[in-house]
Amino acid sequence: MSADRGPAALVERLVATVFRAGDDRPLAGLLGTGADEARRSCDRVLGLRAALPDSRWTVDELIAAGDTVAARLTVRGARLGELGDPAGSAHPVTVPLYGMYRVEGGRISEAFHGFEAPAGRAPRAGAGAEPILELADIQGSVFPGFAKDHVAVLSLRMGALGEARHALGVLAGEVATAAEVWAFGRLFARTRTRRGHEGAVSATWVSAALSYPALIDLEPQAVVFADAAFRGTSGRRDGLPDLLLIVAADDPAALDRESARLTAALAPGFVLRSRQRGDALPGDRRGTEHFGFRDGVAQPGVRGRHPLPPHEPVTARLNPGDPDEGKPGQPLVQPGEFVFGYPAEGENGAPGPIADAGPDWARNGSLLVYARYTQDVAAFDRFVTRATAELRRAAPALGWIGEQRVAAMIVGRWRSGAPLVRAPHADDPALGADDRATDDFAYRSARPARPGSPWPPAPADPDGLRCPYAAHVRKANVRDDLAGTAGPGAARRHRMLRRGIPYGPPGADDRDRGLLFLSYQTSIERQFEFVRDRWLDDDSLRRPGEGIDLIVGRSPGPRRFGVPVPGDTGPHLVELDAGQPFTTFAEGGYFFTPGIGGLRRLARAR
Repeated sequence: MSADRGPAALVERLVATVFRAGDDRPLAGLLGTGADEARRSCDRVLGLRAALPDSRWTVDELIAAGDTVAARLTVRGARLGELGDPAGSAHPVTVPLYGMYRVEGGRISEAFHGFEAPAGRAPRAGAGAEPILELADIQGSVFPGFAKDHVAVLSLRMGALGEARHALGVLAGEVATAAEVWAFGRLFARTRTRRGHEGAVSATWVSAALSYPALIDLEPQAVVFADAAFRGTSGRRDGLPDLLLIVAADDPAALDRESARLTAALAPGFVLRSRQRGDALPGDRRGTEHFGFRDGVAQPGVRGRHPLPPHEPVTARLNPGDPDEGKPGQPLVQPGEFVFGYPAEGENGAPGPIADAGPDWARNGSLLVYARYTQDVAAFDRFVTRATAELRRAAPALGWIGEQRVAAMIVGRWRSGAPLVRAPHADDPALGADDRATDDFAYRSARPARPGSPWPPAPADPDGLRCPYAAHVRKANVRDDLAGTAGPGAARRHRMLRRGIPYGPPGADDRDRGLLFLSYQTSIERQFEFVRDRWLDDDSLRRPGEGIDLIVGRSPGPRRFGVPVPGDTGPHLVELDAGQPFTTFAEGGYFFTPGIGGLRRLARAR
C-alpha cells in the first residue's frame, strides 16, 4: 500500500522519518503550529520505538478522507523494555498500532495513536493498582461502546461446522477492538470540541456474539460456562440466533453497505435470518427514547488502565475529590464485573476474585443480553394524563402538579435528563446537559457542592418525596437506597454496561417502535436478572406498596405505582394503577461476546 500525495503522503513521511528511525527532529516540519496534543501522542509512539530498538514497522492500511487520515500499522521487535518485561529479556513481540490524523495547511494539526499491547503483559512499576486491560483482545462494543447513531442487529443461523469455523476466522479480523474504539473516541471528541460540530471523522464498527447452543457445537468445552442463566438457553435453539452481529455506523448508507458485505463474507458458514435496525431519533429528539426522555445517562465507570505507557485510566477521572468515581456520581467498578479475566468487585470497592467464565478461551469476553422492547407512546401519554388528574384529586398537596412532572416521576428524571432529586419542581435543561451533574446525587445521603460547579448540593431524598421509590432510575440503580442490606458497595455488584438505541419512527400512532436494549456483564444471574427480578419487579423493595418500575417492570397482577405525599404524620403513598403495560418485551436472548483470541480459538477448534 502506498499513497502518492496529500495528507496520506504526509502521514507516510511521519512513519518513515520519525517512527521507523526513532528520530524526533523531523517532527518540527511535519506538525503544525500549536499541535501540542499531536506532539505528545507522537512522543508516546517514540517511547514504543525506544522500547523496541530493533523494531520493524509495517503500514498495513492508510485511508484518507478529505483532510483526515486513518492508519493501521504493525510493529514487530524482540524486546519489550518498559512495556513490562524484565530488563534484558528478548523474545518476538508484535504490537498493532492505530493512528488518526488531521492535516491542515500541509501540516499535521491533530494526531492520536492507540496501541494494542501483547496480551498478558504486566504494567511497568508505578503504573498504579488498577489492572491493565488487554484492549486489543476485548471487543469494542463491550467497552468503551460504539456510541453510533445507526445500528443493525443481524441474527444469523449457523451452517456446516467447517464453514462456520472459517467464518469465525474472518470475523476475528473484522470486529472492532476496544483499543480501536477507544482511540477513535478520543480523536472524535477532540475534533468535535475544536470544530464545534460532529461529522468531521466517522467510523463503522462490528461486534459478534454467539449463543450457548452454537458454542457447544463449536467447542464442547463450553459446557463448563459458569453462568446458569446463559446455560439455560440450551433448549431454545429454534428461537435463538446462533450468531448475533452488531453493526454500528455514523452514516446509514455505511451501515447498509457494511451489513451487506459482512453477511456475504460469512455465508454459508452463517446465513442471515433477520435484521433489526435502530437509529437515533431525529432533530432535537436525538439522544432520547420514544417516551421523550434522555437515555443512557447513568453508566458505571470501568476501573483499569491502558496497556502501554503512561498507562492512563480508561475511564476519565473528572472528580478530583473522590478517587472512587469517574465523573461525579459515577462509581468506578472493577472490570471483572463486565469482562472475564479481571478482578470483580470485592469489599468496599477493592479488587475481588478474578471473574472466571469457565472455559479458558473466554478471557476478555463478556455475556450479552439483547432485548427488543416495544413502546406504546399513546398508552404512556394516556396514563400520564389520567394519573395527573387522580393525584390532584387524591392529594391536595399535589394540586400544583402537571403532566410533565408526573411523567418525570415515572422515570425519575425530566425529559432533559435532569434528575428529580436535584430539580424537583421543574425541568432544568442546563442541568440535564451537564454530564458532571446529571448523575451526581444519592438517595439516603446528600452530595456536596462541587468546586466551580454552578449547581447547589444535591439533597438527600430518603422518603421519595422528590423521586418516588418506583421511578425507573431509582429501581434500576439503587445507589445508597438499601443501606444496611445492600449498600452502595454491594450495588456495584449489580451494575451493567448498557448499550441501547431506539428503533422505529417517532410518534404516538400504532406503528412498531421501541428500544433495542443491549447490556454486558459477567453474570446474567447476578446482574441483569437480579436487577429485573429483585429490584424492578418488586413492588415492596423499600416499603410496602411502593410499586413496580412501569417502564420495563413486569407484574402478573395490577401494575401499581406509589407516589409519596407529605402528610401530618409523615409521607403516605397514593397508589396509581397503570393498567396494561406500555413497554413490552418482543424478542431477545443471552449471548457470549468472545475476545478476539476467543474467536480465533473457536475458529480452529476441533
